[in-house]
Amino acid sequence: MLKNIPLVGDYQELNAPSWLFTESVKKAFWRVRHWEAGTTEQGSSGSPLFNQNKMIVGNLTGGDATCANPLNDYFSKFHMQWNYYPDSSKQLKYWLDSLKTGVSELTGSEPVDPEIPDYIERYTLYPNPASDIVTFKTDSLDISEAVITIYSLTGACMSEYNISGENKIIMDVSFLQNGMYIFEYRNRSFVIRKRLLIIR
Repeated sequence: MLKNIPLVGDYQELNAPSWLFTESVKKAFWRVRHWEAGTTEQGSSGSPLFNQNKMIVGNLTGGDATCANPLNDYFSKFHMQWNYYPDSSKQLKYWLDSLKTGVSELTGSEPVDPEIPDYIERYTLYPNPASDIVTFKTDSLDISEAVITIYSLTGACMSEYNISGENKIIMDVSFLQNGMYIFEYRNRSFVIRKRLLIIR
Protein backbone atom coordinates (compact mmCIF):
# COMPACT_ATOMS: atom_id res chain seq x y z
CA MET A 1 0.00 0.00 0.00
CA LEU A 2 1.20 3.49 -0.87
CA LYS A 3 -0.03 6.58 0.94
CA ASN A 4 2.52 9.36 0.93
CA ILE A 5 5.26 8.25 -1.44
CA PRO A 6 4.56 9.31 -5.04
CA LEU A 7 5.15 6.93 -7.93
CA VAL A 8 7.89 7.64 -10.42
CA GLY A 9 6.92 7.67 -14.08
CA ASP A 10 10.42 8.10 -15.50
CA TYR A 11 12.48 5.10 -14.41
CA GLN A 12 15.59 5.78 -16.53
CA GLU A 13 17.94 5.94 -13.59
CA LEU A 14 21.42 4.55 -13.09
CA ASN A 15 20.20 1.89 -10.65
CA ALA A 16 17.21 0.73 -12.72
CA PRO A 17 17.12 -2.96 -13.77
CA SER A 18 18.86 -3.65 -17.09
CA TRP A 19 15.71 -5.10 -18.68
CA LEU A 20 14.03 -1.69 -18.44
CA PHE A 21 16.65 -0.32 -20.82
CA THR A 22 16.98 -3.28 -23.18
CA GLU A 23 13.48 -4.79 -23.36
CA SER A 24 11.00 -2.00 -22.71
CA VAL A 25 9.59 1.27 -24.02
CA LYS A 26 10.77 4.48 -22.41
CA LYS A 27 8.49 5.88 -19.69
CA ALA A 28 6.09 2.94 -20.03
CA PHE A 29 6.23 1.97 -16.34
CA TRP A 30 5.25 3.23 -12.93
CA ARG A 31 7.94 2.61 -10.34
CA VAL A 32 7.08 1.89 -6.71
CA ARG A 33 10.24 2.79 -4.84
CA HIS A 34 9.05 1.59 -1.44
CA TRP A 35 5.90 -0.11 -0.15
CA GLU A 36 4.65 1.47 3.07
CA ALA A 37 2.42 -1.48 4.04
CA GLY A 38 2.61 -4.92 2.47
CA THR A 39 4.53 -5.74 -0.68
CA THR A 40 4.57 -8.04 -3.69
CA GLU A 41 6.26 -11.41 -3.96
CA GLN A 42 7.17 -13.85 -6.71
CA GLY A 43 3.95 -14.84 -8.47
CA SER A 44 2.38 -11.37 -8.14
CA SER A 45 2.98 -10.51 -11.80
CA GLY A 46 -0.09 -9.09 -13.49
CA SER A 47 -1.60 -7.74 -10.27
CA PRO A 48 -3.21 -4.30 -10.65
CA LEU A 49 -1.99 -0.89 -9.55
CA PHE A 50 -4.84 1.44 -8.50
CA ASN A 51 -4.90 5.23 -8.44
CA GLN A 52 -6.61 7.38 -5.80
CA ASN A 53 -9.96 6.88 -7.57
CA LYS A 54 -9.68 3.08 -7.36
CA MET A 55 -9.08 2.83 -11.11
CA ILE A 56 -6.51 0.42 -12.54
CA VAL A 57 -3.59 2.36 -14.03
CA GLY A 58 -1.02 -0.41 -14.39
CA ASN A 59 -0.11 -4.03 -13.79
CA LEU A 60 2.94 -5.57 -12.16
CA THR A 61 5.60 -6.50 -14.71
CA GLY A 62 8.77 -6.94 -12.69
CA GLY A 63 10.77 -5.78 -9.72
CA ASP A 64 12.86 -6.68 -6.71
CA ALA A 65 10.32 -6.40 -3.89
CA THR A 66 9.98 -9.13 -1.26
CA CYS A 67 8.62 -9.21 2.28
CA ALA A 68 12.15 -8.68 3.57
CA ASN A 69 12.95 -5.95 1.03
CA PRO A 70 9.78 -4.09 -0.11
CA LEU A 71 11.60 -1.95 -2.69
CA ASN A 72 11.44 -1.29 -6.43
CA ASP A 73 8.44 -2.70 -8.28
CA TYR A 74 7.59 -1.79 -11.86
CA PHE A 75 4.03 -1.61 -13.18
CA SER A 76 3.39 -1.36 -16.92
CA LYS A 77 1.25 1.73 -17.56
CA PHE A 78 -2.30 0.79 -18.53
CA HIS A 79 -2.62 3.53 -21.15
CA MET A 80 0.54 2.30 -22.90
CA GLN A 81 -0.85 -1.24 -23.09
CA TRP A 82 -4.13 0.04 -24.51
CA ASN A 83 -3.07 0.45 -28.14
CA TYR A 84 0.72 0.75 -28.30
CA TYR A 85 1.54 -2.46 -30.16
CA PRO A 86 0.89 -2.53 -33.94
CA ASP A 87 -0.60 -6.05 -33.67
CA SER A 88 -4.14 -5.30 -32.47
CA SER A 89 -4.50 -8.70 -30.78
CA LYS A 90 -1.72 -7.62 -28.38
CA GLN A 91 -3.56 -4.44 -27.43
CA LEU A 92 -5.82 -4.21 -24.39
CA LYS A 93 -8.17 -2.17 -26.56
CA TYR A 94 -8.79 -5.24 -28.72
CA TRP A 95 -9.87 -7.29 -25.70
CA LEU A 96 -11.55 -4.71 -23.46
CA ASP A 97 -13.31 -2.59 -26.09
CA SER A 98 -14.02 -5.07 -28.86
CA LEU A 99 -17.20 -3.14 -29.77
CA LYS A 100 -15.12 0.03 -30.31
CA THR A 101 -17.30 2.13 -28.03
CA GLY A 102 -14.50 4.60 -27.39
CA VAL A 103 -15.09 4.50 -23.62
CA SER A 104 -11.86 5.72 -22.04
CA GLU A 105 -12.72 5.08 -18.40
CA LEU A 106 -14.99 2.54 -16.72
CA THR A 107 -15.75 2.32 -13.03
CA GLY A 108 -15.73 -1.10 -11.46
CA SER A 109 -18.80 -3.07 -10.50
CA GLU A 110 -19.60 -6.36 -8.84
CA PRO A 111 -22.28 -8.05 -10.93
CA VAL A 112 -22.61 -10.86 -8.42
CA ASP A 113 -24.09 -10.09 -5.00
CA PRO A 114 -21.40 -10.94 -2.40
CA GLU A 115 -24.12 -12.38 -0.14
CA ILE A 116 -25.19 -15.10 -2.56
CA PRO A 117 -27.91 -17.46 -1.31
CA ASP A 118 -26.79 -21.09 -1.33
CA TYR A 119 -29.21 -22.12 -4.07
CA ILE A 120 -27.73 -19.62 -6.55
CA GLU A 121 -24.45 -21.55 -6.51
CA ARG A 122 -26.39 -24.53 -7.87
CA TYR A 123 -26.86 -22.74 -11.19
CA THR A 124 -23.92 -23.37 -13.53
CA LEU A 125 -22.70 -21.83 -16.76
CA TYR A 126 -20.14 -23.79 -18.79
CA PRO A 127 -17.74 -23.89 -20.49
CA ASN A 128 -16.40 -20.60 -19.26
CA PRO A 129 -14.28 -19.32 -20.99
CA ALA A 130 -16.32 -20.29 -24.05
CA SER A 131 -15.92 -19.99 -27.80
CA ASP A 132 -19.16 -20.85 -29.61
CA ILE A 133 -21.57 -22.67 -27.27
CA VAL A 134 -22.47 -22.26 -23.58
CA THR A 135 -24.79 -24.31 -21.40
CA PHE A 136 -26.78 -22.98 -18.45
CA LYS A 137 -28.43 -25.46 -16.08
CA THR A 138 -29.08 -26.42 -12.48
CA ASP A 139 -28.80 -29.70 -10.63
CA SER A 140 -32.42 -29.83 -9.49
CA LEU A 141 -34.17 -26.46 -9.52
CA ASP A 142 -36.49 -25.51 -12.38
CA ILE A 143 -35.23 -22.64 -14.56
CA SER A 144 -38.35 -22.25 -16.71
CA GLU A 145 -40.43 -19.07 -17.07
CA ALA A 146 -37.44 -16.76 -16.96
CA VAL A 147 -35.27 -14.62 -19.23
CA ILE A 148 -31.58 -14.95 -20.06
CA THR A 149 -29.79 -11.79 -21.21
CA ILE A 150 -26.15 -11.31 -22.18
CA TYR A 151 -24.74 -7.81 -21.66
CA SER A 152 -21.48 -6.18 -22.66
CA LEU A 153 -19.45 -4.59 -19.85
CA THR A 154 -20.83 -1.21 -20.91
CA GLY A 155 -24.41 -2.44 -20.41
CA ALA A 156 -25.40 -3.04 -24.03
CA CYS A 157 -27.83 -5.93 -24.52
CA MET A 158 -26.16 -8.46 -26.81
CA SER A 159 -28.73 -11.26 -26.67
CA GLU A 160 -32.00 -12.16 -24.94
CA TYR A 161 -33.70 -15.54 -24.62
CA ASN A 162 -37.10 -16.30 -23.05
CA ILE A 163 -37.12 -19.66 -21.28
CA SER A 164 -40.39 -21.56 -21.54
CA GLY A 165 -40.27 -25.13 -20.25
CA GLU A 166 -36.59 -26.05 -20.43
CA ASN A 167 -34.38 -26.93 -17.48
CA LYS A 168 -31.15 -26.88 -19.49
CA ILE A 169 -30.32 -24.13 -21.97
CA ILE A 170 -27.70 -24.49 -24.70
CA MET A 171 -26.93 -21.17 -26.34
CA ASP A 172 -24.99 -20.21 -29.46
CA VAL A 173 -22.60 -17.37 -28.57
CA SER A 174 -20.51 -17.51 -31.73
CA PHE A 175 -21.72 -14.01 -32.67
CA LEU A 176 -19.96 -12.48 -29.65
CA GLN A 177 -16.51 -11.01 -30.11
CA ASN A 178 -13.65 -11.95 -27.80
CA GLY A 179 -13.98 -10.33 -24.42
CA MET A 180 -15.85 -10.31 -21.11
CA TYR A 181 -19.66 -10.24 -20.85
CA ILE A 182 -22.30 -10.44 -18.13
CA PHE A 183 -24.65 -13.43 -18.34
CA GLU A 184 -27.92 -12.67 -16.52
CA TYR A 185 -30.69 -15.10 -15.54
CA ARG A 186 -33.85 -13.39 -14.24
CA ASN A 187 -37.07 -14.97 -12.98
CA ARG A 188 -39.92 -13.65 -10.84
CA SER A 189 -38.04 -14.23 -7.59
CA PHE A 190 -34.37 -13.40 -8.12
CA VAL A 191 -31.57 -12.50 -10.53
CA ILE A 192 -28.34 -14.41 -11.12
CA ARG A 193 -25.41 -12.74 -12.88
CA LYS A 194 -22.24 -14.51 -13.96
CA ARG A 195 -19.18 -13.36 -15.87
CA LEU A 196 -18.83 -14.94 -19.30
CA LEU A 197 -15.47 -14.83 -21.08
CA ILE A 198 -15.37 -15.41 -24.84
CA ILE A 199 -12.00 -16.56 -26.25
CA ARG A 200 -11.26 -18.05 -29.65
